[in-house]
Amino acid sequence: YVHTSFEEVNGWGVVPKHGLVVLVNAEAYLIDTPFTAKDTEKLVTWFVERGYKIKGSISSHFHSDSTGGIEWLNSRSIPTYASELTNELLKKDGKVQATNSFSGVNYWLVKNKIEVFYPGPGHTPDNVVVWLP
Repeated sequence: YVHTSFEEVNGWGVVPKHGLVVLVNAEAYLIDTPFTAKDTEKLVTWFVERGYKIKGSISSHFHSDSTGGIEWLNSRSIPTYASELTNELLKKDGKVQATNSFSGVNYWLVKNKIEVFYPGPGHTPDNVVVWLP
C-alpha cells in the first residue's frame, strides 16, 4: 500500500509525502512514516483494525517526511529501524532516534521480502533504498 501525508513546509507550501506499508501475511511494515505522530497513529490504526500486526517501521533518511512518526511508534513499542548514520543525524538534530540501527551496504528487514540498500549519499547523506524483491 502507498500512504500519503501532507505538511506545510516553510517556503514550499503544502508538500505531499509518500511511503509504503508492506504486508507479509498478517504482518505490516511501514517504509517511512508520515510527517506527524497523529498521521502515523491514523495509518497504524487503519491496518490494525483490518487485522494486521504492525511489526516495524524503517526510515529511509533523517528528514521528518521519513521519521516524523518514530516517537509515536517507539512509545507503542513498535520496532523502528534506521541506519546508524540516520540515527546519528537525528541525534544531532535533537530528534528521537529509531530503536534499532544497522550498518553496512545491505540489510534485510524481512528475509527475502524487504531489503535495504545503502548506495551512498544522494538526496541526503544517509538515504537508503528499500527493495521488495
